[in-house]
Amino acid sequence: MNKIIIVGSAGSPNNAVELVNINKKLSVPVIINIHFTGKFMESFAEHIKNNTHQNVMIVNNITELSQGIFLPDGGKSLIFISKDKVKSVEDKSTITHPSINTLFRSLIKYASSNFLIFVLSGLGNDGQQYIEQLQNKNVKFFIQKDANFNYLPNSYIRKNKNFTLLTLEKMKSIIVSLNNDKK
Repeated sequence: MNKIIIVGSAGSPNNAVELVNINKKLSVPVIINIHFTGKFMESFAEHIKNNTHQNVMIVNNITELSQGIFLPDGGKSLIFISKDKVKSVEDKSTITHPSINTLFRSLIKYASSNFLIFVLSGLGNDGQQYIEQLQNKNVKFFIQKDANFNYLPNSYIRKNKNFTLLTLEKMKSIIVSLNNDKK
């Protein structure tokens, strides 16, 4: 089964909501990993539910990835504990939560061509240090061409050997297609 990971920072929340607003229930798991202060995660989850009518789960304990959207618990980061399970953890090694570095570092062990990463608008370079290792496992990267803040997308472009640069609209069409395929 394909798994979609959406990462970003400044300027990304509304774009992430737009990507999963496909007028149909998601048949694939979507992890949204956007930098938020902990107290806003529940509000963001409600915002996604209200605007997309998707199933949204805030991950606390070990959680099986199934259909719908998965967010880390407020102030924590998600990690993979198998190719189909995640949990939220405190990561004191980073000041940014949820941490893309923490998520990607845990993904390396389980990564395959079934993982698709969508990089949205943002500041900084969180996660880019693991791009090469993930690409060696055939993870596909789609980077937002029309980002409000290009710092994060550009840091991925500099580190990426193989990526696809797309508008938000084209990214959404890929998610719709993946949802219809249900691999």
